[in-house]
Amino acid sequence: LVEECTGLSWELATCRAYLVGALYGCGLLRRLFTSSQRYASDARSRGDCYALLHFSCGVVTPMLCALGRDDLAEQSVDEAMSYWPRDRVRMPTFYELQSRVSIALYRGDSGAAHALVTDGRRALERAHGEFGDVRAAAAGRAERQTEHLVEVAVVSVALPVDAEQAAAHHLLEVLLAVRRLQQGHVVV
Repeated sequence: LVEECTGLSWELATCRAYLVGALYGCGLLRRLFTSSQRYASDARSRGDCYALLHFSCGVVTPMLCALGRDDLAEQSVDEAMSYWPRDRVRMPTFYELQSRVSIALYRGDSGAAHALVTDGRRALERAHGEFGDVRAAAAGRAERQTEHLVEVAVVSVALPVDAEQAAAHHLLEVLLAVRRLQQGHVVV
């Protein structure tokens, strides 16, 4: 398709993003690694910053961490975000937040992860209207939507497989760990 057709870059990137998501969901880390690296290289050669974002951040980050390549994960996020302007919060900012929290948690730096989420939440609160039609009728509802975006960023970083593509945790362990992360900000 790439050689024979023009104007399909968005469609191709979207199909590849679904494939990458499916590989992640199945825990096929080695195949996810090779596919995401190939797709990122193709996006880089075509100057497609949208595709590069999808194949350098998001589910790719915890996969790289699970393979012990947190250094490559950080480099990939840095490169993908270098193409996006920093003057406004956009969807790439959300992907960056998700990826950087994944890296910090993988490295065992919960303080850095918390600081990223706190700062990211502030940025998302300032720009909550840019993520589609998320304007709420009531202020409480708008705050909850921003909290939900941050929760999605934190909760979806958990990768329940190990580097050998085997289940690393029982469902109950994962759910309890996610609950502890979600309740970590509550002071009793």
